[in-house]
Amino acid sequence: MGLNPLNFSDAFLGVLAQRLVRRLCHNCREEYHPSEEEFDEIVTDYGKKWFGQTGIEYDSDMTLFRPVGCDSCSGTGYRGRLGIHELMEGTARIKLMIKKQANTEQIFEMAMREGMATLKQDGMLKVFRGITDISEVRRVCIN
Repeated sequence: MGLNPLNFSDAFLGVLAQRLVRRLCHNCREEYHPSEEEFDEIVTDYGKKWFGQTGIEYDSDMTLFRPVGCDSCSGTGYRGRLGIHELMEGTARIKLMIKKQANTEQIFEMAMREGMATLKQDGMLKVFRGITDISEVRRVCIN
């Protein structure tokens, strides 16, 4: 953007990205047990490198939800929306990297090590909580 990295880094507090996903209807959402293959796909989408930090492991009691459709949700399986978020905070390390003109990948890697979750990762955590489903997160988060 043509900004002086020294001036910008001192003023940098954070960057927030957000998207809306459809919330599963509580009246008709269907509980199901995901296969190991489906779980492995979710882990891959989340990022194998970072998934271990969630503490979520595949087991026979794991439950996810999918949309069904009822009168309450007009047959869609969804009722309402919720936000998924990605927040990169302007920590001392991130500010220093900006000052040193580090590339985007290096800054992203540092933000992840400091606890940032991407939009998709935040969405997938909400899938495991039963708030939305994986197809909705994949629809909203292109990559």
